[in-house]
Amino acid sequence: MANVSDIIILGTYPQEDGDFSKREPLEWMVLDKKDGRMLCVSRYLLECRPYHGKLEDTAWAECSLRGWLNQDFFRQAFSEEEQRRILPTDLINDEYGESPQYNTTDRIFLLGCEEAERYFEFEERAAKTTAYARAQGAWFLKEEEAEPDGSDLNTGLWWLRYPDVMWKEKAGRYDTLSVVNFDGYIEHYADDVTGANICVRPAMWIKA
Repeated sequence: MANVSDIIILGTYPQEDGDFSKREPLEWMVLDKKDGRMLCVSRYLLECRPYHGKLEDTAWAECSLRGWLNQDFFRQAFSEEEQRRILPTDLINDEYGESPQYNTTDRIFLLGCEEAERYFEFEERAAKTTAYARAQGAWFLKEEEAEPDGSDLNTGLWWLRYPDVMWKEKAGRYDTLSVVNFDGYIEHYADDVTGANICVRPAMWIKA
């Protein structure tokens, strides 16, 4: 039985190179465990995709990345048996909880800012890109920029579900997102929703 901070295997996805037909087992970090459920986030940054396909104010409920995660990724990464293990999750999608019209129920999602801060220490938020994500255009820390021991080599940037700090009148919809930096720092207004070199780090609640 897995516990918090353990690594579990569930699903497969391309990781070692840019060939989509070559799939490797997916590793997930267990962040929380309660009531027979576990919150998991991918160990690595698996894909490079914009949050939304058009530069405009959008909500998580409306963005193209949500659709991709819950349709394409969900079907491509998991068998039917594995899909049944992934639980629908009710999400509040703004920092203030004042925009219930943008709340969603998803099986696959991104962590929110509060979750990224609650479940990780600062440097623990840093995550490495896969070779597949780099082949898709992901920004990553190169050898000449990395620490001498290479500990942060290939670390990248990953989207959060909504900005860490928002103008109240824009709660729930925005054209700029928060991103976790290569060093674990949360950049409050990092890039617009069409950012093309930022990675996807999926999260999900599953049956324990």
